[in-house]
Amino acid sequence: MSLKPIYGKAPMTDLKALALRCGRLSLQDENAGKLYALLSARLDCVPFWAPAFRLAAMLKNDPMQEMCARVILDAVAAQQANGAYDEALRADVDKASAVWAMYEMTADKALVESLMRWCAHLDAVWADVMGNTDIRVCAADLLDVLCNLYRVTGKKAVLKLCERIRQEGMNWTGVLHTFSVQRPMKRIMPVEELLDSMSQEDGTENGFYTRQYMTCRADLLADGARSSALLSTISGNGQEYAAAATGWKKIARYHGAACGGTTGDPTLEGNAPSAAVSTASVGAWLEAFAAQLETNDDAWAGDEMEKLMVNAASAALCDGGVLRFQRVNSLGADAGDWGCYYAAAESVGEVASMARLARGYADALQSAVMTTPAGIRVNMLVPGSYTVRLGGEAAKVTVEGNQVKVSLKKDTEAAMTIRVPGWVDDSAYIRVNEDGADSVKPGTFFAITRVWHDGDTVTVSFPETVRVEKGYHQSLCIYQGSKLMAMPVTRADWAYAAAGEPEKVDGQVMLTVVPVNDWRAAGLIPFDMPICPEHSGEKKTVALKPYGETAVRLAQFPRSVD
Repeated sequence: MSLKPIYGKAPMTDLKALALRCGRLSLQDENAGKLYALLSARLDCVPFWAPAFRLAAMLKNDPMQEMCARVILDAVAAQQANGAYDEALRADVDKASAVWAMYEMTADKALVESLMRWCAHLDAVWADVMGNTDIRVCAADLLDVLCNLYRVTGKKAVLKLCERIRQEGMNWTGVLHTFSVQRPMKRIMPVEELLDSMSQEDGTENGFYTRQYMTCRADLLADGARSSALLSTISGNGQEYAAAATGWKKIARYHGAACGGTTGDPTLEGNAPSAAVSTASVGAWLEAFAAQLETNDDAWAGDEMEKLMVNAASAALCDGGVLRFQRVNSLGADAGDWGCYYAAAESVGEVASMARLARGYADALQSAVMTTPAGIRVNMLVPGSYTVRLGGEAAKVTVEGNQVKVSLKKDTEAAMTIRVPGWVDDSAYIRVNEDGADSVKPGTFFAITRVWHDGDTVTVSFPETVRVEKGYHQSLCIYQGSKLMAMPVTRADWAYAAAGEPEKVDGQVMLTVVPVNDWRAAGLIPFDMPICPEHSGEKKTVALKPYGETAVRLAQFPRSVD
């Protein structure tokens, strides 16, 4: 897909990069396979259609023969005379997203014509569209379809719909620039007061209590960040352009989860390890970070996206399903929804959790390698093959381990930009073929501009050193690269504090721990950890495992007093 739309005078031409479209990458990702199997068995759920097809395009040799492709084609064939795909507006947007995903794969002009008829329907019933709270407040999904459609058609009518969303939808840009909730919502006001007051405001986001609730929901904040990023491509507005980065710094400081994303969906609960992280918000933040990588040269968004992928997204996948909630410290794979407002709400239900995770995971995989005006950008080293264009020439990029190999028929000059994670140390380097290695700066993009030849290989050396980050209540979290490391425990034997610094021994991350007495649990959830507890037994050294590979775990440790 070209970075420039047909209607090239619009600010949308200022995109920094574009994720690869369906059919341009072939992967064998285990988690993607699990998600696809789950979605394929539930295609009666419309929200599963688009992510199922996008995952099929990565995993299957002929995705058009998959059942997910057939249900999308049936929806196009059944499109109503007025252009609608479905009577329900929310389902209408989900079906349009699926049609767009198929267009990315096939470039079938009939699918674009179908989507344009759908846009004409939206224009005709616009009052109903903006009257739908789910769409008005969470406009990112609709904006995503419209912006993509505009890029390939250049139709002013599509651009007009985007501008109307900007004028009439929720002002998430303002929320992200002024975000000030530093304490858990449930400590600011009793939940009973909040719910009663919201009921008197008839659900309008302009009501004080309703707005307070909405602007504390992790998934809505992520959708707001994505909306602002998309709208910045329409308006060229600096505030919209900077909203996600500005908001994320504040949100992560007070509500960031050690495993990535934010805690406490549907309401933020601070960054305590006992607070829940919803799978719906994990997927929503993956989508937001992917959008940020398209509209901004922000290496931090790549860091956050990878952190979510290897930690929270992996841990959300359990045997035969997807967890709705996870906790950094947990005494059970599914510790339940204790402490979560509206835990049974549709927005964090089984279908929403699975759909949002799959959507976000597909977005992240399609953003692992992106196209840029000068060439390509490698955001994550996800093993697989990627069909791209380098300097106007068709090329294939293959990622194997820490190497990026280029295959092309004709030599061409282009730029390959590689994200350097913020956690790398001075030993990190990037080398082309057997040429001398270049040192790199953490948290930046490293550009290699050269004439590329068939067989050229870029070697990326980012040693996953072990580091400690200070957390909630003077606790510590241990990371190896982007992986949060956890201590596997049992329900009967879990209350431990760190009694030293982690070390890497024979490829394993080892930590000396000591049992403590003054730490209790509520069911499967450890209470807030004690500050500098006194130890009550003998020290021992344990091997830590990646958070995404654990279910019963401690991943945030109190520090013991010697």
